[in-house]
Amino acid sequence: MNNAPLLSVENLSVSVLYGGKPYTAVDSANFCVYKGEIVGIVGESGCGKSLTALAIDNLLPFGVERSGGQVVFDGKELTSLSAKEKRKIYGKDIAMIFQEPMTSLNPLMKIGRQVDETLRIHTAIDKQERDRMVRQVLIDVGLQNVDRLVDAYPHELSGGMRQRVMIASAIISKPSLLIADEPTTALDVFTQAQVLDVLKKIHADTGMSILFISHDLDVIKQICSRVIVMYAGHIVESGNIQDVLSYPCHEYTKGLLRSIPSRDKKGLLLECIRGKVPSVTQKKDGCPFAPRCASAQNVCFTQRPGNTPGTGENHVFACHFGATGEGAHE
Repeated sequence: MNNAPLLSVENLSVSVLYGGKPYTAVDSANFCVYKGEIVGIVGESGCGKSLTALAIDNLLPFGVERSGGQVVFDGKELTSLSAKEKRKIYGKDIAMIFQEPMTSLNPLMKIGRQVDETLRIHTAIDKQERDRMVRQVLIDVGLQNVDRLVDAYPHELSGGMRQRVMIASAIISKPSLLIADEPTTALDVFTQAQVLDVLKKIHADTGMSILFISHDLDVIKQICSRVIVMYAGHIVESGNIQDVLSYPCHEYTKGLLRSIPSRDKKGLLLECIRGKVPSVTQKKDGCPFAPRCASAQNVCFTQRPGNTPGTGENHVFACHFGATGEGAHE
């Protein structure tokens, strides 16, 4: 692994306008993705993980804006580039797979033309070669009958097939970084496993870096080497996947792990994290997880915790107390 990261997110903050006032939805996020690795971002809906991904890919919707920080990709600070320079990178060197392909694919455009779009925009490859590349990438993501498929419309495909088309569209230009925003959420378990296998094969064959967004730690552990746990716009724990899963330190991470179904929990009620993620308009003094944390003490409601070293070399968590809840950290 090279010392310089492919992607470096530095103090990234994202604000949402509500009632004419800006509210922080992502607060000073710091993380990196190295060449050839798969990094996961996990958290409940509303934790800021998708907004983080959209901010990296320059796709924040109206009323949402990057309010601070930098995004550095392959040595270039993306937020300072001109619109023309950004167009050369987004879609070609950085590509994104969205959660719901039915709303991301154009319902009036045939599949072949949609997959071909990136090549038409970013390359001078002739049509005959592009057609060959489109068919090949559809085969690469596990689709069959591609001669028929290129002339089909999105509504004629199953959810799993549409998601594979989205993956094909994203990887046809051989990007250095693929951002997958909850690509398996709307799929059944069997199809979800197939899509994960496709992504793992692409990674193995190409060495492409992947930033994988999910609300499900069980999915994250199947594909990622490192994981970032987000809560209410904050990174509360991060590290190598085995360190975080085997020795979780933050109470929120522990709660996510306890909520994963397993064979030994068959017939038992699954534990859940009480309460819900606060809205962006709610004031969050101290630790944002304190109102839902069974181990919270007075300091947790008044002071924002800094990062504490965890069990592994890259393992850190944001809590006033150690992994066992003993002893406050200054």
